[in-house]
Amino acid sequence: MDKISAYVRNLKRKKLRTSLAVIGIAIGVFSVVTVISVGVTGKDIIFSEIDSLGFSGLSVESESYPLTETQLAQVRSVTDGATPIIIRYAYSRLRSTDLNTVLIGAGGNLCRVTGLKVLHGRAFTEKEVREGARVCVLSADAAEQVFGRENVCGSKLVLKINGKDVPLRIVGVAEAGTGAIASLTGQNFPAFAHLPYTTLSDIAGVSGFDRISVDVEPEHAETVAASLLKKLNAAAGDKDAYSVTDIDRERAKYSRIIDAVTAVVSGIGGISLLVAGLMIMTLMLVSVSERGREIGIKKALGARTSHIVAEFLTESAVISALGGAVGVALTFAAALAVRLATGAVLSVSAKVILAGLLLSCGTGVVFGVYPALKAARLRPAETLRR
Repeated sequence: MDKISAYVRNLKRKKLRTSLAVIGIAIGVFSVVTVISVGVTGKDIIFSEIDSLGFSGLSVESESYPLTETQLAQVRSVTDGATPIIIRYAYSRLRSTDLNTVLIGAGGNLCRVTGLKVLHGRAFTEKEVREGARVCVLSADAAEQVFGRENVCGSKLVLKINGKDVPLRIVGVAEAGTGAIASLTGQNFPAFAHLPYTTLSDIAGVSGFDRISVDVEPEHAETVAASLLKKLNAAAGDKDAYSVTDIDRERAKYSRIIDAVTAVVSGIGGISLLVAGLMIMTLMLVSVSERGREIGIKKALGARTSHIVAEFLTESAVISALGGAVGVALTFAAALAVRLATGAVLSVSAKVILAGLLLSCGTGVVFGVYPALKAARLRPAETLRR
């Protein structure tokens, strides 16, 4: 306790200089932690939106050849985790509100294949797909926008498509990835409605699919993709008839790009930590100069070199730790402000916070080494003659 009291007393000697060093560290930690958190949050939002459209696993596509029930059967002979995907755009009316709507036609296994998460109600069934039932699963943000609540199962969504009104019964409400984007941009994004692909084909006059989405384990993706290409292209009599894209692999590439950009921007923010570290070094060197006589007396009374080094390193580490704590607090304050202003949730993980605190403490220790060694090398006789 005596040592801690002494450290605190030493730091209080020059409150302004200590405060400036703490603020410098706080700004650096705040910059790094916030940038990383924004990068992670942005990546999660983007990939959540991609998942809501069914862009995962393998994607079977073709520019010149059709994708019909025939090709779907061929794909399902290789793997049962496949569903056709049709995407169209239309206006719709929910209650008395007109909405821009993205229509996504899929099979009864859409939750498994596309990763769609139903929050209320249920997804449509294979039986409803076969019958072309007029049912749909609506995105939660659209329901919230119109009704002020998410659970609107049983309500009607009226599509305005091809010059006619087509009522669909809402059997489920699904999680949507656009809510956070809309909150950040202040704009209303289109509503998303998933419905049986047979229903969408009928009401939109669509023949064929835009693509076939295949759910597959990552370790088997390459083997399944090769089997699909072989079967589909052999049936078409053209080795380049169809293409199979591993969406998860492509997404991993974009993830690495986003991580790299986040790291670069975080590095720029980390420059403020470097400046703060230099401030700490300056503060501690001035402290060594001002406390030379005190250091000399301690050494004359038997204080070892290691004791002096530990004392100065501890002081610089305490300054850094205080700055790190303030920086983390500022990050949480910023996250709260963003949430209150836009409704978007900034993801601040425990790992990022811990990394920020360790970085701040490390900065203090590294830049406190030279002043500590300089203080330890002072000779008692010379300091006491001053």
